Amino acid sequence: MDPGSILLVSSATASSLLMIYTASRSRPRRGRRLLGAPLEGFKPLARPSLDKTFRVQEELLPGYEGEWRCGLLGCGGWGCTYLCTQDSVEAAFKVPNRREYREMIETSIPPTILEAEKAMEDVAREAEAIGGLRHPHLLRLLAYSRHVPLLVYEYADMGTLAHQQGQGWSPRPGDVALIGYQLADALRYIHSRGLIHGDIKPSNVLISQGVVKLGDFSSISSLLGKFSITGIRSTPGWRAPEQVYSDLRRLSAERGLENRIDVYQLGNLLLYLETGATLDGEHASTRKRQEVLKRIRDRELRGIVQAMLEPDPARRLSSEEAARLLGELVGA
Repeated sequence: MDPGSILLVSSATASSLLMIYTASRSRPRRGRRLLGAPLEGFKPLARPSLDKTFRVQEELLPGYEGEWRCGLLGCGGWGCTYLCTQDSVEAAFKVPNRREYREMIETSIPPTILEAEKAMEDVAREAEAIGGLRHPHLLRLLAYSRHVPLLVYEYADMGTLAHQQGQGWSPRPGDVALIGYQLADALRYIHSRGLIHGDIKPSNVLISQGVVKLGDFSSISSLLGKFSITGIRSTPGWRAPEQVYSDLRRLSAERGLENRIDVYQLGNLLLYLETGATLDGEHASTRKRQEVLKRIRDRELRGIVQAMLEPDPARRLSSEEAARLLGELVGA
């Protein structure tokens, strides 16, 4: 890698990253085989009782008609997700977190057209943004309804990273760097298509057969249309500085660096997996930043995470740079 590709970072960080690159050149390469590679130690999600019958008409969801046995997996800020099965097929059905849409799954009675129209904009935006995306570390959208707010995703049989941590999972040596590489490459992929995820955190990282996948695209935004950082949903504790401070927000927009929100949030995720702490954008320039970063034991990983958590988006790594450096660290 040409060291000139990371000239935007501070001199101290650049020296650290050059050291990482020099050390990584002696590591054996495993190519792109690490993309899609599962991690060990995750436990299967407890299956809900499939006690609801959802009768799907062909016009409602073509290709998914018939009776589905469904059980509630859980609800978040925007939606509720059900595990639904038909013969040997399993899928995750996602609807807005409102009574009338939960009743649609649980009783097969759809909401009124007027009510459905109010929620269709969010569903259509999410579906149109990610419908054609194919990457081993993105949760795949299988289908969506054009009549009611209903999305069908692949089923993540091991739940979320947050759930696994709640069940006692902790990363083994090398796991954090591998998770970082896999998710950074997923970000590189969506950024190359003009998209920003905008809300990366443990509860939005899902696990399917041991493979980590970025999910919950309800906050996804496109740079190809009318875009505003202020329009991206964010979670306190995980925000990038430009989601907090107007001057950095303006700088980010002027230089076309809006997608580096995702890089900061992924850096925060890696920091959290290593130390149990996060650096909300409000505190990114304080002494706390250095104190927390010192708790990352691996010096090479620490240098990369530090560059991902650079408060100034113009000096922060891009997703492509982050994927390259993390890939070199894990021998990809």
